[in-house]
Amino acid sequence: MAVRHSMHIGRLGEYTERAAAAGLIAVVTVGAAGPGLGSVVPFGGQARFLSTNPWSVGVPGRGRSMVFDGATSMVAEGKVRVARAKGALLPPGCIVDRNGVPSRNPEDFYGGGSLLPLGGEEAGHKGFGLALASALIGALGMIDDPNPTLPGARVQAEGPVGGQAGGVFLAAIDPAAFGDAERYRGMVGDTLGAAKRVPPAPGRDEVLLPGEPETIARRQRAGGIAVPETTWQELMALAERFHAPLPEHRPAP
Repeated sequence: MAVRHSMHIGRLGEYTERAAAAGLIAVVTVGAAGPGLGSVVPFGGQARFLSTNPWSVGVPGRGRSMVFDGATSMVAEGKVRVARAKGALLPPGCIVDRNGVPSRNPEDFYGGGSLLPLGGEEAGHKGFGLALASALIGALGMIDDPNPTLPGARVQAEGPVGGQAGGVFLAAIDPAAFGDAERYRGMVGDTLGAAKRVPPAPGRDEVLLPGEPETIARRQRAGGIAVPETTWQELMALAERFHAPLPEHRPAP
């Protein structure tokens, strides 16, 4: 299924997680590529050409499922925003400034810089390829659409878009179409369990499967989500502007 006229669809893992819980394999991606789009440079390039074009895959298993959700850039733009709000530096190899020079300062990104594709300066062809695939497969929804709206575009295009492609794509697969679905879920569960038994690397407590960090964070944040003071001030200003009630909050300990 391709979705037309869609912008930000939230965390992709929400969709693949639901599919896996229903016993289905799911692949979801949302992407855009072309001049004037996104905040990511193509591998070997200097100008922005791609959105962060995430992919998510959910696979059901007996006892546990795998849910992968990740951008095709070194970091998602939200991570840069959080670092900026905290006054912190980014890890090396995530962004370049407006001149294409590597930087760790979030302000350089908002000053005309760009995100690097997954793999960075050495292996960014991997992220570039995945990002392009996301945009081109998502563009299935543009085939018969006279006025497409691309994810990440500032305005809706008038007529066919030259050099630009993108959209939302979702595929759901029923394992039963290939044979015994219960046997498949058992095989997946056994493989995931074997991955958990791999000895952890030095400094690590355990091997975390795709989706486990989000599950742990969800459990830890059940009593509240910590936000930087800068972000909270922005939320307060927005709430006042739109006369919206703020959620219950308390100062961080």
